[in-house]
Amino acid sequence: MSSIPSLYLKWRVFRALVGDARSDAEIARTVFHDDDGPVKFTKLLYGDYGCRAEIATEFVDVINRCVVAHRNAHGLPPDPSKALNTSDLARSTCAFAQRLIDAAESVSAGRCEDAHGHLVSELLPAIRNDETQSMTIERFSLDRSFPALLPDDGPVVFLPDRHSGQFSIQGIRQSPVATYVFVVRDTMSAGRFFWEQRWADNVLWLPSPFAPEQKGDTLLLMPGPQPVLAMPGRFVATAVVVFDGAAVESLDPSGLTSAPRRLDEDETARFVTRVRRLAKRMPQSVSVLRGEYIVEGSSADAACHDPNALSP
Repeated sequence: MSSIPSLYLKWRVFRALVGDARSDAEIARTVFHDDDGPVKFTKLLYGDYGCRAEIATEFVDVINRCVVAHRNAHGLPPDPSKALNTSDLARSTCAFAQRLIDAAESVSAGRCEDAHGHLVSELLPAIRNDETQSMTIERFSLDRSFPALLPDDGPVVFLPDRHSGQFSIQGIRQSPVATYVFVVRDTMSAGRFFWEQRWADNVLWLPSPFAPEQKGDTLLLMPGPQPVLAMPGRFVATAVVVFDGAAVESLDPSGLTSAPRRLDEDETARFVTRVRRLAKRMPQSVSVLRGEYIVEGSSADAACHDPNALSP
C-alpha cells in the first residue's frame, strides 16, 4: 500500500480545472466513509497515508462524477471512453492535467490560468529568514568579468545570448549543514501553461544538497557566473539553507549520505511539503530565501536549449 506521488499537486489541478462545490472535508467523508476522513484525506494528499486500491477507486470516482457535471454544464454529453481510472493518478502532474483537460473537453482559459497559478504557488514554500538575510541574483555580460549595475525596482532580465548569471545569499552568519537550491519556471508570460512542457523544464535543480563556498556572511551558490538557458519565462529561485543535521534528515532522509542530485517530481513535492513543516516545527534550523528573474527569448529557443547549462 504505497502513497500516490505528488497527489496534492494533482488535487489542486483538479480543483482549479474542473472543481467540486463540496469542501475537502465533505469529499473526504465520501472517500473514506467515516468521520476521520478529513484527517486521512489530508495525509493521503501529502503522501503520509498509503492508498489502498478501494480508496483510489473512490478518489477517481469523485473526479469522474465532477467531470460529468462539468461536461453537462458546458452542453457536452457524458463520454465513458474519457473517464479517468486509478492508473491516471500515477501519471506525472503535467500528464495528469492534460488527461483531465481531455476528459473535460471544455476548460476555459481562466480555469487553466488558475490551475497554472496554483501549481507554481504550491512549489514555492514561504520565505523564512531573519531580516539580515537576502538572496541576490547577479547578471553578467558575456564580454565582461564583473556584474552589471542593475536597478533594484524589479526582477533581473536576462538575454541568453548576452548574459550569464550567479546566485548568492547575503547575511548568513553560521555555516550551513546543507543547502538546497531549485528554480521554478512560470511560463505564463511566454504563453504556455505549466503542463504544456516537461516537469524537468519547469522545475530545475542545482545538484543538492551541497556545501556552498562561504565568504564572510555571503554564500556563493554557484562556482561562478553560469550560462542562461534559452527558455523564456519568469523564474523563481528558492534556496533552503539548513543549519541542523536533524533537520536535514527531516527534509531529505538520504541528504547527508547521498551525492548531490537533481530531485525528481515526487522528491520535489515531498521536499517542499517538508520545508513548510520544518519551518513551523524548527524555525531556527532553516532559512528559506527567494529571488526572481526573467529570461527573454522566443518560444522556439526553448526546444533547443543546452541541457547541461544551469538556470541561470
